[in-house]
Amino acid sequence: MGICSVLEQPMKIPFIAGTVLVAHSLKPELGSEVLSKAAEALQKYIDIGAWREVKLLIRFLGILQPVYEGDGIFPLLEELFARAVDLQTASSEDVSWIN
Repeated sequence: MGICSVLEQPMKIPFIAGTVLVAHSLKPELGSEVLSKAAEALQKYIDIGAWREVKLLIRFLGILQPVYEGDGIFPLLEELFARAVDLQTASSEDVSWIN
């Protein structure tokens, strides 16, 4: 079980993340190692533009929010949401209605 499971079986992301959270509560090094590997994989997929994998890894990391210190992944999610809103607003302004 690992990062490959998150990408190959996305419907199991909550269960895999739950397992990681339990493992982290028993042995924090395990949670840190999973976060490290997920962050490396996320960066790799961002670099190559594999957006499906990026989305799945962000979903996985979002569920692991209790493992992080501070704000965790929330600033990333807020930035992505803000950019999505900006893109949506910009594209709706580009639409011209011809009567």
